[in-house]
Amino acid sequence: EWSYEKELDELLYQARHDDVIGREWAVRELGDFRAHPGVAGVLSELAHEDPFWAVRIAALETLGIGSAPGAGHPAGQSEKAGILDILRERALDADSRVRRTAVRLLGDMGDPALNPFFQDRFRQDDSYLVQAETLRAIGRSGDQSQLTFLRGAVDVPSHRDVIREAAEWAIQELATRPSGGE
Repeated sequence: EWSYEKELDELLYQARHDDVIGREWAVRELGDFRAHPGVAGVLSELAHEDPFWAVRIAALETLGIGSAPGAGHPAGQSEKAGILDILRERALDADSRVRRTAVRLLGDMGDPALNPFFQDRFRQDDSYLVQAETLRAIGRSGDQSQLTFLRGAVDVPSHRDVIREAAEWAIQELATRPSGGE
């Protein structure tokens, strides 16, 4: 088996012009070049415009690498804010798999200021899996002030009880945290 490292320009071209498998692979490989100018812009473009959901997910995950607090993200504050905006937009994507990924990555940031957004997405989204991910995101970023909301979500019916299980997990996560303002 032969393999060779691709240059940045080759990966950027492949991410835009190859077939689905090649585009997704190239997008994931671009994670090694996050500090290079223009890479985040291409990833953002693909997260918005690629016609295939798996490529959009790969772009979001590559953009979100290290965006959690203390993860050593190479980006400055302005790029982090840009990533946050992209993830919030993609949480409204037409494909529920993309929405779920965006919500998961936002939850990984652990930002309590996103909890109203997560609650809104829970109420507005029609996918049980996305709704469950919003509850897990609240569990990762919230405090005890979200317990009332989460307890209400326990009773929401869903296939295989995914919402109830996510709400119970989030409640357990928040039970040990100090209370804060909502």
